[in-house]
Amino acid sequence: MIKTVGGFVALALLLKPIDNFVENIVIKKTVEPGLDYFSKSLNRE
Repeated sequence: MIKTVGGFVALALLLKPIDNFVENIVIKKTVEPGLDYFSKSLNRE
């Protein structure tokens, strides 16, 4: 039970840094280029 509570506390403390990492690194470097490519291919038709 203590491990579960500790896990939730750790997650709560790291929530903002994880959110910033995902938003600034993962989305901007992987998702946005794919979306740009997809939207360019749609505009060609």
